[in-house]
Amino acid sequence: ALWNSGKLAKFDTVNEQWTEFAPLTFPSHIRRLNVDAQNNIWAAIWNQGRRPGKLAKLDQTTGRFTEYDVPLWTAQPYDVNPDPEGNIWFADSPTPDRVALISKFNPRTRTFAFYPKPQFAADTPKIQVTREGAVWFSPRGSRNQPSISVLYPDMDKITTLGAFYQYGPPGNPWPSPPVSQTARR
Repeated sequence: ALWNSGKLAKFDTVNEQWTEFAPLTFPSHIRRLNVDAQNNIWAAIWNQGRRPGKLAKLDQTTGRFTEYDVPLWTAQPYDVNPDPEGNIWFADSPTPDRVALISKFNPRTRTFAFYPKPQFAADTPKIQVTREGAVWFSPRGSRNQPSISVLYPDMDKITTLGAFYQYGPPGNPWPSPPVSQTARR
């Protein structure tokens, strides 16, 4: 993520060339990329003037962006993370007119759900979703309420309070390729 330019950049390790992708909302600030199970790149877009915050999806096959407006006028989405069901979770910073949030976007229905954080004045630069759908986060900037926090949006799916990733650390959305016999030597 090229935060200051508002673009995404890809480095091709075979031909050693860079490719830049400009989202539909440009210029803006873009940060904290993640990849879903369909190999789409997701990012948060914020601080783009008098426009709503957005979630941006880059289809790596076509190179095309799709953007989704966060339906809060003062949205400042930060980190994004897919869950095992294909939803995109993101942290949203507090603003003068509302508390900080952990939010979920369902790309199939294009709907949002918002979960106010107990640390109402703290932003969250990083979230991590477990294989059972729990969302772990650590609020930043909350002097009076420092913490490590977890949101269990569906307790019926939780069989353990352990933070196990879907395919092992660091939370890959798909299985790692098998290790070849020559790589093990």
